[in-house]
Amino acid sequence: EHCQRTYHLYVPSLLCRGLTQNRHRLDDIIREGEEDEEQRHIDRGGNARKDDVQRRQSAIYEEYFDGAYHREVGTLPMVFALHGLGEDPATMNSMESFLPYAETHNFLLILPLGIQNSFNAGTCCGYAHQNQIHDVDFLVHLQKQLSSEFAFIESEFAYAVGHSNGAFLITYAMQQHPHLFRAIAPIGGYATTKDEGFGMLENL
Repeated sequence: EHCQRTYHLYVPSLLCRGLTQNRHRLDDIIREGEEDEEQRHIDRGGNARKDDVQRRQSAIYEEYFDGAYHREVGTLPMVFALHGLGEDPATMNSMESFLPYAETHNFLLILPLGIQNSFNAGTCCGYAHQNQIHDVDFLVHLQKQLSSEFAFIESEFAYAVGHSNGAFLITYAMQQHPHLFRAIAPIGGYATTKDEGFGMLENL
């Protein structure tokens, strides 16, 4: 069950404009597909036309996610915001009001949810620590997954902010993986043990 992890992802409207611009093209293609569906019983070429409609729809989405529009936008930073013990992504966002900043400054906001609303930060906290949940690995995997899935994200442009338990986790994660985040902002908590990798962090 601990392999099923949840996170909230918010993208600035800058990334939605390309899809909005293509909306009328998609609507026309979808409408054409519906008309073809109605005529298939009298049009022997209906199946072939339906396949063509689906290919054209796929081409629009491929153009949006991997095409010239996002190459023009370039690379956007991603900011991980981790909640405190007993909290959740909505609480974290409401405390710090990240969304307006993500929209104004064009960064992706990632809000992971801890198992039982807790993160394992090495020496704490709650259920995640008691059950040795691999939360550092979760952050590493999530960053790699997003970087590989979207052309406008690169792993070296990742930042993190954490509150309380979340702050403990991001400092602990940087001990384990000093290059995981370009910079971190722990609020109300930090890792209290000097880990083996901490010397590398001090030398950054």
